[in-house]
Amino acid sequence: MSPPSRPSDSCLVLAVVALLLTSGCLGWSSAAPRDDCPDERVTAVPYPDRPATLTNETVRAFVADLEEAYTYGRHADGDHVEVAFDPEPDRVDRTGEGWFVTVETAQSTRVCSNGTVGVSDGGERTIRYFVNDSAVFRDLARSPGEDPREYGVRIRVGATENAS
Repeated sequence: MSPPSRPSDSCLVLAVVALLLTSGCLGWSSAAPRDDCPDERVTAVPYPDRPATLTNETVRAFVADLEEAYTYGRHADGDHVEVAFDPEPDRVDRTGEGWFVTVETAQSTRVCSNGTVGVSDGGERTIRYFVNDSAVFRDLARSPGEDPREYGVRIRVGATENAS
């Protein structure tokens, strides 16, 4: 009977190389984590109060401030270190029931994960708001003219709405 065969040295080397190459993918890492992350993090901003008097100008300014607070709140998760965006309302349309406001914005963020900072480009998006004296709705616009009250979320702003 012959002794059991030994794998060749080249097979053993290939197995070790394969293990080393896949170790990061499998969650193993011999490298010490880096800490390139700044101490500052994105923090939530309180929602603004709805203006007492609603006009095209006050609704435009309110929605710009509200979209800023909404965006900061969405990214105040402890990992985001910076958010860059420009939430300028492009269009304000008055109807008999209130105002429809369209915001075109582009966004990018810097995120800290495992001690390393990375950049994420959120791309451009269109957001529609509906504002009147009793409610505010927000929705990512799926098609022109879509009503945020139908598919969006109600945003509670001000002391009166937050008390309920």
